[in-house]
Amino acid sequence: MPAGQHVRDHGDHFYVLAVFLLLLAAVTRLGATPFGLALRGIRDNEPRMKAIGHPTRRYALTVYCGAAALAGAAGSLWVSVQRFVSPGDAGFEIAALALLAVVIGGAGSIRGACAAAALIWLTRDHLGNLEAVAGRGPLLLGLLFVVAVYTLPRGLAGVRLPRRPNRKRTA
Repeated sequence: MPAGQHVRDHGDHFYVLAVFLLLLAAVTRLGATPFGLALRGIRDNEPRMKAIGHPTRRYALTVYCGAAALAGAAGSLWVSVQRFVSPGDAGFEIAALALLAVVIGGAGSIRGACAAAALIWLTRDHLGNLEAVAGRGPLLLGLLFVVAVYTLPRGLAGVRLPRRPNRKRTA
């Protein structure tokens, strides 16, 4: 591989990371706006939000279009790294990996989804290529799924780390 190719690949990965962080910040910020709070209200109790005058259908349509835009951005990032896309990339395996990320990360959590995607990527692409388990990446993902379902009913988003007790400082 030419030396320039290796540097270009790292540049592509930094580009993907920068765009991902930008989109993550935008989505996170959106959740704190009045529109994001209205969406949370619609998720929790749509009839109540409709009764107090929120146009729930328009909000839902806006969110669906925004989700499609995010999916399009993710697809364009995939193309920028892979340099090739085939119809097989829209097949069952990718949909199953997305569903696995939701189950492991927990529904409704951005942090959980990101952590689950990283865990799936590490399991499939790195642990699955180790010499001891070569070719058994799908088996490892299946085991990860079973362990997540039984031990994390709310996914990674439902895990609460214990807090250290506050110590009073004496002077």
